[in-house]
Amino acid sequence: MKPIEITTAHNVTIEYELAKWIERLLAQIIDLIFIGIIILSLSLAMGSVGISGTMIIVISSSIFLLYVLVQEILLDGQTWGKKIMKIKVIKLNGNRPDINNYFTRAFLALLENYLSTGVLATIFIFFSDKNQRLGDMLAGTVIIRVATSNKFSLDDILEIKSLEEYTPTYPQVKNLAEKDLLIIKNVVDQAANYPNKAHIGVVHELAKKICGILEVDYALIKKKPINFLKTLIKDFVILTR
Repeated sequence: MKPIEITTAHNVTIEYELAKWIERLLAQIIDLIFIGIIILSLSLAMGSVGISGTMIIVISSSIFLLYVLVQEILLDGQTWGKKIMKIKVIKLNGNRPDINNYFTRAFLALLENYLSTGVLATIFIFFSDKNQRLGDMLAGTVIIRVATSNKFSLDDILEIKSLEEYTPTYPQVKNLAEKDLLIIKNVVDQAANYPNKAHIGVVHELAKKICGILEVDYALIKKKPINFLKTLIKDFVILTR
């Protein structure tokens, strides 16, 4: 899988896996199905009142543009298709795209995916180092796989403004290896996504083991082990960046 390294404004390097071409294609097909249903419904309604074919094309294009633009803004870089395929849009600097970025992508998508039936988008994606279509290049964005991102999340990183504004609670965490923190991050994510008894039990066991390694009194964090693990992630990022 093709990775991409993104260095944030806080000098933290995050590695993501770029979305596969087939994943982007399937997401596009899913979105087109939703768009098709919307356009078909409106076309039938508009056709019944005598609206011209040209006007229907204009309105259909507008629906496509608004579908992509509004959904990516409201769903944090995803459309229904991208959400189903577990991929999303982010900026090359690791930040969340703004309205201008989303608009550029959506507007160019009309040409690349809609009017050219995806041919232009496919050509640009295949010949781009970062799997970008033209809209991504001009907007400064890429599409990554959400499900398999194996580094710290942007939400974790962006909460930390600067070393002066954040005092590590457990400075000894810097003695852990990065692979240890990845395990912690994965456990935290799994517990958040699937808060069942089994995953909560894993959180407690992991917290207990880490407490032993870092010489932290487990009794102090026993009630909220998940918060302890999240704090370790933040401390590690600050102390090793």
